[in-house]
Amino acid sequence: MANLTIDGRPIEIAAGETILSAASRAGISIPTLCWIDGCAASGSCMVCAVKVAGAPRYLPACTARAESGMALESDTDEVAAMRRKALEYLLGDHLGECVAMCRRACPAGLDIPLLMSHGAARRWDEAAALVRAQLPLAGVLGRVCHAPCEKVCRRGALDDPVAIRSIEHFAAERDVAASPSERRFDETIAVVGSGAAGLAAAWRLLQLGYGCILYDAAEALGESLRVQYGEAELPHAILAAELARVVAMGLEVRLGVAVGHDLSWQEITQPMTIVADGDRDDIPEVESIVRVRAAGKLVQQVAAGLDAAMIVHRSLAHDQSAHDVAFRSMLRRLDDGEMLEFIKGCNPASTSVEAPLSASQACAEASRCGQCDCTVAASCQLRVLSARYEARQRHPRSSDARYERRTTLPHMYFLPGKCILCGQCVRVAQEAGEPLDLGIQGRGMRTTVGGSNARASLATALACIAICPTGALTMRPETNGD
Repeated sequence: MANLTIDGRPIEIAAGETILSAASRAGISIPTLCWIDGCAASGSCMVCAVKVAGAPRYLPACTARAESGMALESDTDEVAAMRRKALEYLLGDHLGECVAMCRRACPAGLDIPLLMSHGAARRWDEAAALVRAQLPLAGVLGRVCHAPCEKVCRRGALDDPVAIRSIEHFAAERDVAASPSERRFDETIAVVGSGAAGLAAAWRLLQLGYGCILYDAAEALGESLRVQYGEAELPHAILAAELARVVAMGLEVRLGVAVGHDLSWQEITQPMTIVADGDRDDIPEVESIVRVRAAGKLVQQVAAGLDAAMIVHRSLAHDQSAHDVAFRSMLRRLDDGEMLEFIKGCNPASTSVEAPLSASQACAEASRCGQCDCTVAASCQLRVLSARYEARQRHPRSSDARYERRTTLPHMYFLPGKCILCGQCVRVAQEAGEPLDLGIQGRGMRTTVGGSNARASLATALACIAICPTGALTMRPETNGD
């Protein structure tokens, strides 16, 4: 076998194989975006670029053939700069948003686009399960949250924002029985204070699998919430039901106990203690205590409690989950014409409804959502690599880049502004004998995606969606409901 070197390391190569293949066999990781195992490589993105040593020449590793005597570099500052440039070229006209504005605006982090998708498809059991899994006191928040999500809803620039809080209210009303949480960890955590922050912290700790003891000087659980909200705004029966749900998860409650007076801090010390009890000034300065700065609106207090629980979880070294990718693509402001494209396929009516909604009203309102977020944000390699190489998004690369949502494909939407022209969906459909209404047209800067009038089956559509590296193909909500 012939040899080449990558980063000074000799590698045997087989006849006809690519640089990427040779590197992979040798355990050298070269990033890829448009290359997908089992499909013909296009070399369109240049993210897999490697440099010819001693020459100002770069090769796409996925398509360039490995040749005997090559000396290549894959892990230098120059190569990193080239990959960053390639990524920023792709990001220049990337009209997509990693995380929807509504979700970013929600202090508690509710996956609002997924909730809307469930609602539009009348998957109310799934909607209720989502709300209950992600929000403590969901029935309370569905009534009295100040709805910062609605203030940033893009639909509001055209007519009215989607009534997100009312849909959350409707979903939370469905009877999803509470049950004891599975105990996963030996530690029992103390929480002081049964306001919104304390209850949220206890809820999250129980959900994670800890034991939890909640202390409050009041004689009734959640007394501060009863004082803060009147019966008309928050029926006490609803609050009682929400509190009962938290207790049913396994919460141990000790009321009428003023920590620092009736009990010393030392007497309640568990592996860690969360204090969410207002402006307490008698808290000792010890490392087992997490102080919650619970201020602002109700949902902000809830968020503070959730954050405190996660601080405890990480401090006890039980948090093995991957953290969110730092890079976030942002969809620039859309003009009126683009907004009409944005809501193409959505319910065009502005319903202007308020809770409580009927099932048909909730479905119609959820169907107004434009689904701003990316369906593959958690795994999108464009996002991951942009974070790794510190790429920046500068809009626009070309003056004629406009948001478009094509609704002519069966079972799915196509968003050309997120397409990187890898052509993999076209190849998959052609191999299935069901070519899509898509195809690569033009060359260079004027390359676009267009095509014939052919149709694809649901199986082919699903295969194309799965192989798309940037979420340019996404399932239609009504198909999801099938």
